Amino acid sequence: MQDFCLLLSPTGRAAYLYPAGRWLCCSIFGFAVASLLAPDLVDPWLMVFIDSLFLPTLLFICVREVIAGKKWRDLKVVGGLVALSLANFYFHYEVMADGHADLGVRLAISAYVVLVTVVGGRMIPSFTHNWLNRIRRTDFPVSYNRFDTAAILVGIVALTQWVFAPYEIWTALSAFMATGMHLARTVRWRGWTTKPEMLVAVLHVGYLFVPIGFASLGFAALGAFDQIAALHVLNVGTVAGMMLAVMTRDAGSYRGVP
Repeated sequence: MQDFCLLLSPTGRAAYLYPAGRWLCCSIFGFAVASLLAPDLVDPWLMVFIDSLFLPTLLFICVREVIAGKKWRDLKVVGGLVALSLANFYFHYEVMADGHADLGVRLAISAYVVLVTVVGGRMIPSFTHNWLNRIRRTDFPVSYNRFDTAAILVGIVALTQWVFAPYEIWTALSAFMATGMHLARTVRWRGWTTKPEMLVAVLHVGYLFVPIGFASLGFAALGAFDQIAALHVLNVGTVAGMMLAVMTRDAGSYRGVP
């Protein structure tokens, strides 16, 4: 995630012309790994402090680049990093105080899902449009518009309710509404047209787990589905699935595959 955020900075300087920030993030990550490998040599609260510095540092660098490039719409990605930073700190707090973490885990997964809906909502239609244009088709996907913004906002509401009230009826209602809206997004993007090009089709398959994940949250809130299973649908299906889809597509592009 660090390299992804730095390489996609608006000015490009975060990764290349601002090496100090990159090395600072790598150093903090190294300290965190060292503290985990030697728990008997490091005070637990010191370990928490070192680990909790990583995401805020990355956040600072990304905010600096957004301001420098004046790409204000990228502040939505910065918002995801803010939520991840808070989730990481609260995860450690829950573990240190109670021995287990619940709210921190749900908040972290929700932050990742929001990032998928924001970034995927611009990336997938763009790649699909380029592919269809290359094969001289004109049935292009619908470009990002107010419906996409509404779908993202409804998803954020549903995830927020799931984080703080995972068993309430209004959580189920919001989750089912988000399911329908994000399923409509996948239809608007016309993923079936990319079947001949699997490097693009896999992105649509990965995003399909977004509405599936919201549906799982809705049924779990009603008691018809296990909460842990719903969490795994989001974590493995949505987050890990989209990561693998993007890595597969990028790996093919780097090898010269269209």
